[in-house]
Amino acid sequence: YKDSNNLIIAEGNAVAKNKYNKKISADKIIYFKKDNKVQTFKNSKFEDGINTLTAENFIYLIKEKTLEADKNVIFLDKQNNKYFFDNLKYFEENEKIFGKITKSKINGDQYFEAEEVNSDNKNQISIFKKAKYTTCSKIYNNKDEFCPSWSLNSGSITHDKKNKKIIHKNALLKIKNVPILYSPYFSHPDPSVKRQSGLLPPVIKTITGIG
Repeated sequence: YKDSNNLIIAEGNAVAKNKYNKKISADKIIYFKKDNKVQTFKNSKFEDGINTLTAENFIYLIKEKTLEADKNVIFLDKQNNKYFFDNLKYFEENEKIFGKITKSKINGDQYFEAEEVNSDNKNQISIFKKAKYTTCSKIYNNKDEFCPSWSLNSGSITHDKKNKKIIHKNALLKIKNVPILYSPYFSHPDPSVKRQSGLLPPVIKTITGIG
């Protein structure tokens, strides 16, 4: 405890917890009493009983209830959807996240890759900007290039988790990265829907012998 600087420093499996059992853990935690701020370093983890966020480093503003995460950021929501970011800002009060450069696995079957994402977890809406979408199990080729059997490349993709619907705007369907079809707008049920009328996500299968 450094009284002159209003600092509390904890190192080695450090944990900070409030009366609501919301918890931050890390290798090192610094509490800036004057600024009402918590900063963490390495192996940082935030848990609020609903969502889990891990990263190298955090900056948490206690009064504003906002958390900024940097480097190797992984956000796991209450539906076990997993989002990977370069960096992220999490608004704890309304469960909203904003992140740059994301690769996400949703419901285990859907893959999103986008330049940025806005996600409202309370209202179960996620918007992916400049995004790629596929349900293929193999996403990258032997050269580590994005090359699934099929993908939809869109200006924006909205995932309405409550109504189990995915909406594409300015979408280009590609087969093995070859452009096939363009549409300014269309929607389809997400893979958690087993039967529904209308357009379903395309399913393309390959046979090892003939490609």
